[in-house]
Amino acid sequence: MSSKRRRDESAGSAAAQPESDRRRRGSPATLGSSIQIRGEVTGDEDLLIEGRVEGRVELRQGELTVGLGGTVSAAISARTVTIQGQLEGDVLGSERVEIARTGRLQGDIVCGTIVVHEGAEIHGSISTKPASVREADDS
Repeated sequence: MSSKRRRDESAGSAAAQPESDRRRRGSPATLGSSIQIRGEVTGDEDLLIEGRVEGRVELRQGELTVGLGGTVSAAISARTVTIQGQLEGDVLGSERVEIARTGRLQGDIVCGTIVVHEGAEIHGSISTKPASVREADDS
């Protein structure tokens, strides 16, 4: 198969994908450092928080990153959660939670897998459960 034909086919398959799937695989939506939100943030795409969020963040199929400049005081529910900044609140990471060396968390974590880098701070409990057990608990 020629390289031109492969490029044409891959371009066609990208166009056929739902927009939310393409966004999720590309750059995340970003709440910049000057943005402050009080309330509920929900969606199906990935999100990088560099500003301040208070309330609740629910991205059941997405990836949430609390960036270095991010300050979050909220209950979190996402497929994967990465904490590089400050987070106060409980975290549900259906697949994975990662706390970078710069990350600070005050709250409880329930996740499938956890990664804690040297230097990270956690003040709360950690519970790791396979997805099947978490789903059974929710029903």
